[in-house]
Amino acid sequence: MSVRPLLPEPHRAALLGAMQTAVPRCYGQVATIAGAGDAAAPRVRTITLHHVEELDAIAFSTSTCSAKWAELRARPRLAGVFFDLQRFVQYRWEGGVELAEASSPEYGELLRRMWRRVSPGVRWFTWDDYCRNVLRGAVDFDVDESCPIEGLVVCRPEKWDVLEFDVEDYGRSRRTVITWTGAAWQGVAAPLQRALEPF
Repeated sequence: MSVRPLLPEPHRAALLGAMQTAVPRCYGQVATIAGAGDAAAPRVRTITLHHVEELDAIAFSTSTCSAKWAELRARPRLAGVFFDLQRFVQYRWEGGVELAEASSPEYGELLRRMWRRVSPGVRWFTWDDYCRNVLRGAVDFDVDESCPIEGLVVCRPEKWDVLEFDVEDYGRSRRTVITWTGAAWQGVAAPLQRALEPF
């Protein structure tokens, strides 16, 4: 996986600071597309966001047996949002994703480390799901060991919309649309009512 800056400063530092201090966990929402043709429709889920230091990327774990994994495999793009409740800043992004799973040896150490960040309850459920629906039988397992159906979705934003709310005077709120040009991030101040282009 290649490395590029998650966001330009000072937005990057502010986002990572908010993610680190979010309690009880750093929750965000992501939207995938399910179905095809006229039946295609967005599906939104709440997920736990993590910062992957060596990739300078945000990512979330999910089962490779889940519907969202299948949707992202078919269309490796998503839109997401994280709201910093302490500073009243909304971070909205859209772009591609990279899917990391146990069958890819190069992701082994990353998957093991990210698995340890998953809550014990979710780890237990993932292992139980694997035993019941993949192995079709009960086996002994250790929730501290990575589950074979663990997957990691690494988000690769191509555009950010950062909205800094002024709760005393909405008119003084600031909005910045930041686009990846292929070589660098380019940020432009945008009107509050509408961005410079649909986003």
